[in-house]
Amino acid sequence: MAPAHMRGLKGMNRNLSDKRALAYFIGLLYPITMVSSYFYSRSDASPHFHVKHRNKINIMQKSEEIQRNRQCIIDELRNIYNLRPHSKTEFIYAEDAHFENPLIAMQGKKSITTLIHGLPLFSREARTESDSVEHYEDAMVLKQNWTVQVGSIFRVSFPVTTYLELNDANDQIQQQTDMPNDKELFEFIGCQAAKYLNGNGIARIVFGVPSGRYIE
Repeated sequence: MAPAHMRGLKGMNRNLSDKRALAYFIGLLYPITMVSSYFYSRSDASPHFHVKHRNKINIMQKSEEIQRNRQCIIDELRNIYNLRPHSKTEFIYAEDAHFENPLIAMQGKKSITTLIHGLPLFSREARTESDSVEHYEDAMVLKQNWTVQVGSIFRVSFPVTTYLELNDANDQIQQQTDMPNDKELFEFIGCQAAKYLNGNGIARIVFGVPSGRYIE
């Protein structure tokens, strides 16, 4: 008979099936990737963001319609960051728009809308200051300092760089990437899937149900 401390070890490999091992791996991967992505965006080691494969433009040389469309997008983004969205704010996003930051990724205007209208319900105060805009061919970069307060205790301020890819008419956002501290987003196996789970799953419920936008 095997010693007492060895009993139960026999057949252990059979009990840990491939499916269970995969479930354990995914379960451990989720918190690891989320924590890594967050601290990567805050670290000095991560590279700063630079626009690639797009030429910078002088917006004043573009048509008045393009200038007006881009200014409308900028104004509505300021409303979002200052927690003042209204019924027309969501229309700056295309139906298949993509949103991403270090913790969440969302696909589609309906998902993004839940975040826009849900944030004011959870944050006591938010404001932006010292913002600047850089214009590129069918793209913009908005840089600003963002201060947000949740409850009466937690308050944080940090710079945010927002990269926007626009449609051909320059009147809607196709892709929005928010990068705290002007840092490139973390790339790792499983990170994108974890962020989609946060965005189109958890965040859509958490922000969508209280705001009444979840089922739209």
